[in-house]
Amino acid sequence: MLACFAFLLMAVEVYNVPMSLLISNLLSMLVGLGLIVALSAAVGWLLVVLRKRRK
Repeated sequence: MLACFAFLLMAVEVYNVPMSLLISNLLSMLVGLGLIVALSAAVGWLLVVLRKRRK
């Protein structure tokens, strides 16, 4: 975690990457991760429901 923070700080300092760009990319990755987790949970729930129906 500390290494990630150091890398991001270096990107801001050395490469002049705007902080707003880093934050927007982080938020978009978190939204994408949330969608993946939600879809996985929905598919898992659907499989459980379908298996209960067969019995």
